[in-house]
Amino acid sequence: MNVIFRKFPEGDVIALFPEELADSRGNILSYQTVGQHGAANPELIQD
Repeated sequence: MNVIFRKFPEGDVIALFPEELADSRGNILSYQTVGQHGAANPELIQD
């Protein structure tokens, strides 16, 4: 299972799982300590 980490300017870190679809709209599974698991836009993977 691949995982990609991104750090937001505010310092929060999110783990993105690009191979795990979260819903039928094409969002991927993510994990963040603040909000736990949820759907994320796959564009967060791009730099």
